[in-house]
Amino acid sequence: MKNILLIGKNSFLAKAFNFLNKENFYSHREFKKIKFEKYDKLILLSMPNKYFVEKEKNFFFEKKILKKFINKEIHYISSSKLYPTKPRCSEKIKKLNIKLPYTYNKYMVEKLIKKNTKKYFIYRLSNVFLKNSYSKNTFFDLLYKNYHNFKKIDFNINLKSEKDFISISSLKIIFKMMLHDRIEYGLYNVGSEKGLNMKKVITLFLGKKVFKDAKTIKTGKKNSKSNFRYIKNNEFT
Repeated sequence: MKNILLIGKNSFLAKAFNFLNKENFYSHREFKKIKFEKYDKLILLSMPNKYFVEKEKNFFFEKKILKKFINKEIHYISSSKLYPTKPRCSEKIKKLNIKLPYTYNKYMVEKLIKKNTKKYFIYRLSNVFLKNSYSKNTFFDLLYKNYHNFKKIDFNINLKSEKDFISISSLKIIFKMMLHDRIEYGLYNVGSEKGLNMKKVITLFLGKKVFKDAKTIKTGKKNSKSNFRYIKNNEFT
């Protein structure tokens, strides 16, 4: 695994690739420093901040990188948020949730990669966590900050609904396997394959007394359960 480039070294998800040589980790700001000719595999984690709030038209950032990896192997981290909130979602669903800037931009980058190379691995990840460490503005980050700063639980997900979560540790096992000279190129959903009740999730992360201590509890009304086809640790053995 010597010739693998990772762009997005400051991403929370970079922790799932800490088995790789850190000398090959770069941020998007270090583009000019990268000697692209020495790499035959790319892991793309980085994404401009504006992609979270507005739909991109040109995708210059990705095109500049992909131009260096024509017909080479690309691993791209996408999101399960592309799927509609309904039972039994799968990669075969054609009507995806691309109304939001974030999901639209993820989907468009997926399409760019497919045009650039046949050797692609696109991972639509479920909710990723690492105990006591969360990516900024994700579900766990906001949940933790709102509770500890304001004693407040406030989000638009019903407590009875079920969501899928996967740990950084589990992702590390999966990515080690997928980066080891595999040729099963394509699109993959990656999750734990088990939906967790939101009330149970909150109790596990904030403690058993959380609902007694919280001053404000406000949640959505809709129930939802997403059921994907997942990569399991032994799927390709």
